[in-house]
Amino acid sequence: ALQEMQASQGNGDALTAILDAVKELPMFSLELSKITKGIDRLVLDRELSRMLEYIPALPFRDRHRDLQLRRMEGVGQWILDMPQFIEWRDGSSSQGSTLWCNGSPGAGKTYLASVIVDHLEQISSQNDNRVLCFYLDYKQQTEQTPFKILQTILQQLLSTYPRVPAAAMDLQTRLTSGKGLPSWNELKPLFIDLCNASGRVFIVIDALDECDLDSNRRPVLDLLQSLIRSRVRLLITSRPYPEDIDNLLGRYPQVLVEASDADIRVYVLEQIAGSRRMASIIDRTLREEIISSIVAKSQGMFLLPALQIHNILGQTNKRQVVAALKSLPTGLAENLNLTIERIKSQNSQSDTKARLALNILMWLSTVRTPLTASELQHAIATSPEMLQLDDLIDPVFFVECCFGLVSIVKETSIVRLVHFSVNEYLQSKKNELFPGADATVAISSLSY
Repeated sequence: ALQEMQASQGNGDALTAILDAVKELPMFSLELSKITKGIDRLVLDRELSRMLEYIPALPFRDRHRDLQLRRMEGVGQWILDMPQFIEWRDGSSSQGSTLWCNGSPGAGKTYLASVIVDHLEQISSQNDNRVLCFYLDYKQQTEQTPFKILQTILQQLLSTYPRVPAAAMDLQTRLTSGKGLPSWNELKPLFIDLCNASGRVFIVIDALDECDLDSNRRPVLDLLQSLIRSRVRLLITSRPYPEDIDNLLGRYPQVLVEASDADIRVYVLEQIAGSRRMASIIDRTLREEIISSIVAKSQGMFLLPALQIHNILGQTNKRQVVAALKSLPTGLAENLNLTIERIKSQNSQSDTKARLALNILMWLSTVRTPLTASELQHAIATSPEMLQLDDLIDPVFFVECCFGLVSIVKETSIVRLVHFSVNEYLQSKKNELFPGADATVAISSLSY
């Protein structure tokens, strides 16, 4: 009897083990399926990878990564709860959809575009959606031609496939036979057809108003018009008032982009918390006064609070902080005027930093292409009288002495004005701030 019980127990253990193994089969099958798909992709991707090499693309991800690094947790999430956005994202229409997110200068449109792209990519990882994006930049209009924009989003779309899609077979044959990309008039409908055959495709285009009106914008608007008529879900950010953009997008659903009070509060709190020097100066009561005052004067913009908190954190004692808080200007132009005056008067013992800052702002607002930190170092070290390339200025001073008007993109080391609006302001003050700027740039370039 004991032997029978032991045998029965042994059989029971074996049965339990078998049942446990059966329970694990679905997970094993799933893992095996993933491995099989991975192997298939490695084999099948060769033709697609070869094809993509023939489609040069602009480095659109650099800007996106830089925005990701600058983002703050929770800030900008309100856009994802807007009824217009949800309808655009989830709408069941097979005819596609268009959403125009417009707002005043400095309202945070580009920031929101990066939030939207990451959100779409996150939900698309669970289904067959495809997410494409492009950040237009007023400083890169020589590179960001309509054809290169089209090439870039075409490459993005093809990169979402595990193998060359059927709709792109003719293009693959053309490219691999050495004929190169077709013309604009041929490539545009090919891209539209590929989008229509690709399930649900989201395209986010940021800062359409920064697309050059004279040379680039008309064909770009033509491309967008074709995308609007397709099955693509198209989201565009821009200022609201360029007439040609309003003519294209004014009839479609819109979201007014304004920096929310809650987002501005988070931003100001983070700036204060990040200033070790002010930890002993700004107590809880003063901190709340600062936040309340800046939020009240923000006018729905992020750029204004950025300028204002930089001014406040630049003070050296509590009395100066309170005085600066009481005298904060309200409008964007007024705050930029104040910032320029602070730049001019920094370091009363020497005007070295002030001259450096104005020189940096002159170069960045005058040249028509982006400058890397190294290029700006050499530009600053070059003058009609002499070259001082053995004594270059550390790029950390480029940001420090310009009081929040300049930033350096970590991914590319490009030195840029923090916003298109700052460039517009400097252009309007060019004769006053930088007399002879064009001649200075030209002569320095020749000297170099």
